[in-house]
Amino acid sequence: MRTPMALSLLAALSTLACSSTDPPASTDDAATDAGTDAAVEVGADTSSPPDTTPVGDGGTTPVGDGGKTLESMTADEATALCRDAAAEAGKKLTDEQMKRVLCAFTGAFAAAGAADDASARAKCQAAYDDCMAKPAEDAGTPKDPCAGFATKAASCKGLTPAEYRAYMGEQTDILLRLADPKACSTVTASGTGPTLPTPATDVVQTKCPKLLSSG
Repeated sequence: MRTPMALSLLAALSTLACSSTDPPASTDDAATDAGTDAAVEVGADTSSPPDTTPVGDGGTTPVGDGGKTLESMTADEATALCRDAAAEAGKKLTDEQMKRVLCAFTGAFAAAGAADDASARAKCQAAYDDCMAKPAEDAGTPKDPCAGFATKAASCKGLTPAEYRAYMGEQTDILLRLADPKACSTVTASGTGPTLPTPATDVVQTKCPKLLSSG
């Protein structure tokens, strides 16, 4: 069973790409801002696009979607899609990994305003270590990651279930990379660095931006 902390972090997947403060880097080839615009390099995109077949409007619909798009789904169907995708994400993230991600965020915020890279990394590491040493707090009943999903899905314009699943998989992969214990080793005072390519998220942003909003 997932802990409240884990479920709360999974709920944040729907808005991760449009967060006002991006997550800290977790790889040796990445860099982040210490509290504002973080940048992460995760290497080449290893995701494979779903097989597609032409549809009447000249676009494509992934095979297996049965021609459905999110706006054509009933509320129950849309909610079921959301819960299924969230469950798949939850299977990939252990509670320990969830905690490391949350502590990486804590460290990045602590590094805000540092005078130089060395200071930023020291502040980040101190906050990260302190966070990891504490037991995970019981947040009570976690926020339902699919509350209101059906309403937002109704505003989509051609987003398919396969495209939404690809987005959730992409965001889960980002969290997995952020669970690296060396997250603070690449924090910088300047925040300059390569940005993370998020093709699946870009599709959702274009076809259904409300899914990436917290409102």
